[in-house]
Amino acid sequence: MCAYTSSLKMNLAVIVSTFIVGGNAGHCSDVIEEWKAFNIFTAITAILMIPITPTTGLLNVFDINEQGGFMILHSDKIDIVSRYSLVVHIVDTTEILELLNNFEINVDRLDRGHKELLLNELKHLRHKVNTIIPGVSRQKRGVMNFFGHAQKWLFGTLTEDDKGQLTKFLETTKTNSDNAIKAINEQVIINSEFRKKIIELKKLVLLDRIKLTSKIDSIESSSESSSLYYDQLFKIQALKARIEHLQNTIVSAKYGILHPNILTDEEIQEFKIDFVKIQHIKLGVTKFQDNLLLFVIKIPSEYIKVQSKMIIPIPNYERKEIDSPIETIFEYNEIVYRYEPMKPLNELKETNHCIYKKNCKMTKLNTTKVLGIDDQTVIVKNGNFVNISQNCDARKLLIENNALMQFSGCEIKILDYYFSNDKITFDDIIIENTNNIHNIEELQFYLKMNYGIDIVLILIVIVLIFVPFMNYRKLKISKSICKPWNSGSILSFQA
Repeated sequence: MCAYTSSLKMNLAVIVSTFIVGGNAGHCSDVIEEWKAFNIFTAITAILMIPITPTTGLLNVFDINEQGGFMILHSDKIDIVSRYSLVVHIVDTTEILELLNNFEINVDRLDRGHKELLLNELKHLRHKVNTIIPGVSRQKRGVMNFFGHAQKWLFGTLTEDDKGQLTKFLETTKTNSDNAIKAINEQVIINSEFRKKIIELKKLVLLDRIKLTSKIDSIESSSESSSLYYDQLFKIQALKARIEHLQNTIVSAKYGILHPNILTDEEIQEFKIDFVKIQHIKLGVTKFQDNLLLFVIKIPSEYIKVQSKMIIPIPNYERKEIDSPIETIFEYNEIVYRYEPMKPLNELKETNHCIYKKNCKMTKLNTTKVLGIDDQTVIVKNGNFVNISQNCDARKLLIENNALMQFSGCEIKILDYYFSNDKITFDDIIIENTNNIHNIEELQFYLKMNYGIDIVLILIVIVLIFVPFMNYRKLKISKSICKPWNSGSILSFQA
């Protein structure tokens, strides 16, 4: 396309130069004929210039001649999570309740007006705390029995294997809570940030009690009383924000959604969490003993890159294909897995597809089927000379049997199906891997090329208007000069 653009610009320049030079050529006797010929040539050139527009569409059509009743289409390489790290956030609900009690003791020492306001705030906050503490009825059903067979996550998408990795940690916690909270195992990392914040806030509230005791009898102005009120209110609001943070996390886990606020800055940096990795993070919530609420975050730590393949039923010359749905697979360590999006390797199962079990049944396809594989790939099965309407290029296409089409930057219509990928969406802007960068560069090249062609066309239009105008003026001047040349005096002089 670069050569095409350069040659087009050069040819246009030559044409323009020819017009300009041609306007200065010829003698007086040829002016009229030259002007007529020039007008015809200009009109023809302008008409020819109209369809010269660059095409950005691309369409490749490949015949499918598989006779086994199926085809295997190689897709993109994909990343599969092969290893996770478990990060446990521990919340001691007993410490939160004790903190509320300490707040109430402090507030009770304030004057009546401020006391009523803060006690009302603490009442609402205690209700919020109750929403994060599971009821006793759950414990009777065995949900909280972490070591029994009836153990379950309260909320979240973690598995029984994940709980097995936590068993050793929980047993340690049962014997020595403080040491376990600080411990770091091979696959279990303990984050005690929330607990530390609660303890720090608890210490501040106890210090406030001492201050209130010493100052309560010496308060003489309303400004001092207001200062004590706002000091306690600020700390209550800080606790309220953390309780609401826990509420949001629990609700998100209930619906299988990771609430991003559960991740600390240290975790984001240590595990290098990015746009791709955050999609694979899972969250579970459970309770241990009577007071510990555990938020278990499952963060990918290792990936494997595999080649994905699609098994697609395709009719043979007898119009028979395997009676099986389309399935995406990949092979790893000589095992063929059935691929399921967002699942790690240990949760994926070996494929049971009939071509590997060698028990496929055949079925006859009597109609034409159109399959959209992705936004750039379409498969036509049993075409029966179906017509393809497309604006990718100027070809007229008929599909006789089976065909695979790959296209970009254009639209395709097959029967009643429309396929298009000529619009840039938000998903196109997000580059999932470095292999997609060349697509952006190609798009930029076409934009630059179109811009250059448009400028040249504008210049040509200007020249096509300007040159005839200048030649017309020369023609009038030439006519005025030619009159004395054709007079008798001039002829007698020449004789």
